[in-house]
Amino acid sequence: MTIRHPILSLSAAALAAALVLPVPALASPDCSKPMFSHEARACAAAGAGSEELRRFVQRTAKLYQLSYHDFAQAIPRSGPTVADAVEGRVQRVAAAKPR
Repeated sequence: MTIRHPILSLSAAALAAALVLPVPALASPDCSKPMFSHEARACAAAGAGSEELRRFVQRTAKLYQLSYHDFAQAIPRSGPTVADAVEGRVQRVAAAKPR
């Protein structure tokens, strides 16, 4: 008489399910077409500014597991960025040196 171990049966069932069921994509959400209501709310918070997005992500962290950086591209830019500042500095240094 053979005894089947339930752990092996459960392991085999879990492996079969993992191979068959679709895996969700881990891409950043698109704020022009949010798929879920919490993504739409995060995009709206990003539209209100970085501080509002940070608050929303922290407040709903345990519920939705959102990342600040996934929605950071939706934050409206006001003023120069770091890249602009670096490029401006490089241009000033190049202009100051006579050739």
